[in-house]
Amino acid sequence: MTHPPDRPQTLARLHLHAVLPALEDLAALSPETRQLAAGWNFSLRLQLLNGPAATLTSPGDGRLLVTPGDTAPSRLTLQFLTANQLNRTFLNQAAFPPLPTGGFWRILGVQTFIKLTRQLDRVLQAPPDALADEPFRLLHLRLLFRVLIGAVPIVAETDPVSRHTLSHTPEGTVELRVPALDLTGHMRWTRGRMTSALGPAPGATPDAVITFVDLPTADDALLGRLDPNAAVGLGRVDVRGLIPLADGMSVVMDRVEGYIKPPGAPAIPTMAFSGAAA
Repeated sequence: MTHPPDRPQTLARLHLHAVLPALEDLAALSPETRQLAAGWNFSLRLQLLNGPAATLTSPGDGRLLVTPGDTAPSRLTLQFLTANQLNRTFLNQAAFPPLPTGGFWRILGVQTFIKLTRQLDRVLQAPPDALADEPFRLLHLRLLFRVLIGAVPIVAETDPVSRHTLSHTPEGTVELRVPALDLTGHMRWTRGRMTSALGPAPGATPDAVITFVDLPTADDALLGRLDPNAAVGLGRVDVRGLIPLADGMSVVMDRVEGYIKPPGAPAIPTMAFSGAAA
């Protein structure tokens, strides 16, 4: 007997393990974010009770590092009691603030975190007029690519359609390439488990390669506006290698949008922690 997926739990994992890590890229690519991080020597864990966790560390040199799980050292933990509470906080919806643990005076350190997450929210949730600025648009797409690569293993594990598709998909590694942004990510499906990471596939040549051939195609794909079959037929998406593997991965990538854009939610999960320190 199969059980329906716990959508709030899945979305909580996506927020912590796919959206939050985009702060790493934002600090690397945005001088404004890097300057803010350079003045913040802190570590902060976001923890769902009996669920996933992630730790954000700022060494104070402009970098931001996100570690999945609850093993990294942390000065302060923000404890969420339910997945819905965590998700509503990420989506800038009304929610009870998380419980701070590890020294109440350290809650003052969350103020910089709030500023950082607002900057991430501004990029991920960019309004159409902001995307008219080319450098900002490129930053927006880079962060969306990071979120997509991080989200694929989570959706592959929890989404019934993805699991069914992958059960009939040959094993192997797929590279996803966006030459216009000089971006590459890879996803590996083996022994019933999906993994992914930024960068080219390690070792041998990937079993399949999916390439968004130009920036408008990458734009449409990352914003969920692309019809994959039509795009391949029109030459906007180039697929090479083990086609059944690429097809299976494409289904999972397409399913990601249904989780990070649930009914009534903004287009992309946000990081609006404006009430976190209330």
